[in-house]
Amino acid sequence: MFKLLKSALGQENFIPTSLVLKAWLWCSLLCAFSSHGHLLNMSKVQISVQQDGTVLADFNLDLSRELGSSDDYYSFSQLSQPMTQPRIVTVLSHLSSATQLMVDNAPISWQINTVELPHNPMEDFYSGVVWPMTHVQLKAQLPLDKLNSGFLLARFSGEFVFEEPIALTFLQVHSGRKMSRWLVPNQQSPLFALNAQSETLTSAGLPWQQWFDYVYLGMKHIMPMGWDHVLFVLGLFLGMRSVGQLLWLISGFTVAHSVTLALSSYGAIQLSPAIVEPLIAFSIIWVAIENILFRRPGGWRILTVFMFGLLHGLGFAESLRDLGLPTDSFIGSLISFNIGLELAQIAVVLLAFILVGRLRATAIWRSRVVIPASSVISLVAFYWTLTRIWY
Repeated sequence: MFKLLKSALGQENFIPTSLVLKAWLWCSLLCAFSSHGHLLNMSKVQISVQQDGTVLADFNLDLSRELGSSDDYYSFSQLSQPMTQPRIVTVLSHLSSATQLMVDNAPISWQINTVELPHNPMEDFYSGVVWPMTHVQLKAQLPLDKLNSGFLLARFSGEFVFEEPIALTFLQVHSGRKMSRWLVPNQQSPLFALNAQSETLTSAGLPWQQWFDYVYLGMKHIMPMGWDHVLFVLGLFLGMRSVGQLLWLISGFTVAHSVTLALSSYGAIQLSPAIVEPLIAFSIIWVAIENILFRRPGGWRILTVFMFGLLHGLGFAESLRDLGLPTDSFIGSLISFNIGLELAQIAVVLLAFILVGRLRATAIWRSRVVIPASSVISLVAFYWTLTRIWY
C-alpha cells in the first residue's frame, strides 16, 4: 500500500487545479444532504415457518424512497385504517409481488395479513438518527408434503425500493433453528432446510459467496452510505505530515474500530446511537479544526485518532447488531465486513491523492486546499452534530 500511495503522489495531475478544488468542495457539500452514515434504516425481514406450515413474513421498512420523499412518507403515515386505503393497498401489493419465496423451486403465494404505520412525530421523518419504520406482515401456506423435507429460498425484487441491505432471517419456530443473511435486491438467499438433517446438503459453496457479500456490504457502508467516515479519513489525509504518518494514522484508526466492532458485535459493548452518532460527527469537526489551527498536527493526533476509531467502531457495529451475524460463520462474516471497510477507506485515500496529491509540494497546498476543504468538512460535520443531537 505504501508504494501505491507514493506512486499516486508522484503522478502528474492533468486536471486543472481550480476544477479539482471545486469538485472537492462540492463533494463535501453534497455530504451534508446525508446526515446519517450507517445502515440503520436497512430493510429487515423475518420469515417464520410454523409447525402447521403457516409462513409469516414480518417486514420493518423505511418507505421514504419507495413513496418518493420524506414528505410523502410522513403523509402516508397519517392515513387511518390502512387496510382500507387504496394507496396503502397499492404499496403492499407491490411489496407482496416483489417478495419471492420458493419451496423446492415452486413459488409460494402471499396474502397481506397486517400493516402498522409509524406513529413517530414529523421531525423523525427528516432525522439523521431516527428512521420511522413501517411493519408489514405477509402470510402464506406451505404444501403439507414439504413441511419436513423442503428447502426455502427467498429473493427480493428490485421493483420495490428496499433500503439496502435486506437483513433476512429464516426461523423455524417449533425447532428454533434460524439462518440470517444480508442480501441486496434481486439476490437469491441461501437455501434454508426445513429438515435439520438436510442442512449439510446446502452448505457447499456458500462460505466464499458469503465472504464476498459481506466484503461488498462493508465497502458499501463507507461508499455511498458512510459519508461521515469518508470525511474523517479525508480529514486525516489533509492533515498528514507524510505518507508514512498517514499510514500510521489509518492503521491506528483501523485497529481501534476493529476492536470495538468485534466487541460490540459480540454484545460486550453497547452504546445508544443517540450518543454515538453525534460523537462521531464531533470527531470529524475535531480533526478538521486541527488541520486549520496547526500546520503540522503533532504526535498527539495518533492517540486522538485511535480514540475516535474506537467510537467509529461502535457506529459500524450498530449496522450489524440488529441483524445478528450468521452463527455458523460469525467470525468469517465479521472479518470480511471489516475487510470491506478497509478497502473502501484505502480507495478514498487513493482518490484524494489522485485528485490533489500533486498540490502537496506547492505553495498553495495549505491556503487553497487544506484550509478551504477542512473548513467545509467542519461545517458539514457541525450540521450533522446538530441534527443528530436535535433529533
